[in-house]
Amino acid sequence: MKAARAFEFVLEQSWGPVGESLRTAKTLPDIRNAFGQVQHIECSGLDLFKHPETLRANGNDLRRLRKELKQTQEQVHKAAIAQRYAKDWHERAQRDLASETNETRKQELELACSEWLRKSQQADAETKELQSRRHSLTARLRQSEAFFAQSEILDFIRSGRREFTPFNVAAAMAGLPYLTARMSSQQAWAMKPQFTKGHVYLLFASIRANFSEWPRDMECAILKMRDYLTATNRSKLPHIKELRKNWFFLETAIRITTERPSGSRGSLPYRIFAEYMNRFSCQRAGESVLAETQRILIADESPELEDLPHWSK
Repeated sequence: MKAARAFEFVLEQSWGPVGESLRTAKTLPDIRNAFGQVQHIECSGLDLFKHPETLRANGNDLRRLRKELKQTQEQVHKAAIAQRYAKDWHERAQRDLASETNETRKQELELACSEWLRKSQQADAETKELQSRRHSLTARLRQSEAFFAQSEILDFIRSGRREFTPFNVAAAMAGLPYLTARMSSQQAWAMKPQFTKGHVYLLFASIRANFSEWPRDMECAILKMRDYLTATNRSKLPHIKELRKNWFFLETAIRITTERPSGSRGSLPYRIFAEYMNRFSCQRAGESVLAETQRILIADESPELEDLPHWSK
């Protein structure tokens, strides 16, 4: 569940461009391109879903590769110990040979020194060969895991088994590449998460509820959005309050995105959301003043009290 929550947070923040790309993905490069649009957020877990080199593999192939890699790592460890052992005795034999004065003993030590040198060189060669094999297996496993993870997510999204939300995609990603996307999703849902739609995703859902497709009458559509944000049954919800507060950025995003209709069917809310998040996150000089001036207020809302310390309210 921890991994699912981490992926959900990352996806929510970039759900505009990422969601739009994922929903229409048809190939593994599409999957890599979609996750590659996550910016300004560090998430090492996404590397597998963006890895450009893939090698076709199924679950059995991955298990065999992991077993072989583990055995090779153990062999590398043993070979390194043997190499260190032989090298230490060779060095000791050299020191004893240098200080020995008895000719008979010197000859014996020379033979021993030669033997330990041979063993050291042999162990060194075996270690290097095993290290090279380990490197090759590691690369193969990485490419195989990347193929498995990317293809599983592609199949999961296209199957439509669950609602297309950041949490459901994240839940499917969480167990990869050790579980299938379906099993990963089932395990996440078996833990009965209380909140499967985060705050940022709810911002997107509010936009999608009003702009699922390009509007015929822009002014009418914007008025409908304002009415949606001020409706009594949802006016106190945190994400609705945020959209009212940032109405300047939301309205600007709606107008800019819809003035040039383009993209696939259903892509509009993703584009508006991406534009809104970008404008809100990268505010230019003076925009905060305009946003505060144009925020939508409802009865009993007092913006001047929002920034006061809790004890003073």
